[in-house]
Amino acid sequence: MSNFQKSNRPIVDMSAQYTASDTARFHMPGHKGIAISDLAEIYAAHITELPFSDELCHPTGVIAGAERLAAECFGVQHTLFSAGGASLCIGAMLSVSAGRRVLFDRSIHQSVINAIGLLNIDPVFTDVTIDPATGIPQPVTAMMIEPYLQQDATIAAVFVTGENYYGRCCDYELLSAVCARYNVPLLVDNAHGTHLKFLNNGRHYPGHYNTALYCDSAHKTLPVLTGGAYLHVNADGFDPALLKLHMERLASSSPSYPIMASLDGARHWCEENPLAFQQAAEQWQPIREAIAQLGYTLPLTDDPLRLVINTASKQIDARKLNHFLLERLVVCEMADVSNLVLLVSPFNRPRDFERLIQALRHAEKPDIRKSLKTDEIIPQIAFAKETVLSIREAMRRPCKAVSIDEARGKICAQSAVVYPPAIPLALPGQIISREVADYIKALAPDRLVWVVDE
Repeated sequence: MSNFQKSNRPIVDMSAQYTASDTARFHMPGHKGIAISDLAEIYAAHITELPFSDELCHPTGVIAGAERLAAECFGVQHTLFSAGGASLCIGAMLSVSAGRRVLFDRSIHQSVINAIGLLNIDPVFTDVTIDPATGIPQPVTAMMIEPYLQQDATIAAVFVTGENYYGRCCDYELLSAVCARYNVPLLVDNAHGTHLKFLNNGRHYPGHYNTALYCDSAHKTLPVLTGGAYLHVNADGFDPALLKLHMERLASSSPSYPIMASLDGARHWCEENPLAFQQAAEQWQPIREAIAQLGYTLPLTDDPLRLVINTASKQIDARKLNHFLLERLVVCEMADVSNLVLLVSPFNRPRDFERLIQALRHAEKPDIRKSLKTDEIIPQIAFAKETVLSIREAMRRPCKAVSIDEARGKICAQSAVVYPPAIPLALPGQIISREVADYIKALAPDRLVWVVDE
């Protein structure tokens, strides 16, 4: 195989050359590049660690080259590829603080809780601020975290969610300044905000500020296959080789080359199309205005490519409206009781926007609108408060899956979430309160919940 060290797409070009070659494949995987379905191109490009394909956790060839190019693109010291999503990156970031005390934004993803339990981290959680008008969790602020750092010198790191599911972003400049004042690193789960690097001069992108480590779940907003993510090292004192070791301990030893190639290709595409996301945001603006003219409230977002449609002012159940749109081939990212969340990318077509507006206008017909009305008391988002076991202890106890009605008053054994957005409403070790159970039942009535088997 040729040397790809000078390629602009090292993994992509290596995969393409191997796929085009007439090679006798006496190696994994078992399909030998022959598709047994209609996914021929994916099968052909799916290889394993070979002398010319490099190793994800010990890269010296095409993966090392692709990671260097990604670091240059995102303006950081090092970028590490993950074929295990941002969840793997989060585990690696938190491994640096294993066994220590870490301050967490309470509106974190369930994967963070899993890492806390596995790594025996002693967590401290901020409160959650909910916008009473929309029910949307708000970003953690510098004013919220500073009292914890003032009072507890044992806190080894601060971990926050960057852009949340509703398009709200942290103020990284203020957060990083507070962390620097107390000499603790700022770690960021930027799963939903990879594309923010290419919007508004990176105003809401953590890599432009003094964040120590952060991850991008690139498949969420870039043209990357599901499971593709970047772990960025943005400060001195963090050994990329050690982070690779942590990833190796937590991940499969057989990473997906199509996923890694898509990370490589998407980075190159973004460099070749630097205005694509800004243009998509401009294209989207008239659609926002048209939706607002229909009487829907559009809560504030920091991400112009994430639209939140609040239906409470029209007394419409967002879950019913979501189903109505789905029947008309408009698929939203998520719906809670009073908010729809839609994601836009440069790859959306004009007819996508037209279909959305047509469907919303159709929903304005009196008989349809009546069917979408809220006909029940909708509970507000709630978080459990009573803790009886540590996260690690609860996760190690025998457990069983029960209905949400049976879970009321029981000890949570695994994060109780509605997915998406997968923010734990009850943490392992907490009592599942009536309010939490009611909220989960409203959004996912058939959801089973893991509780400690007492």
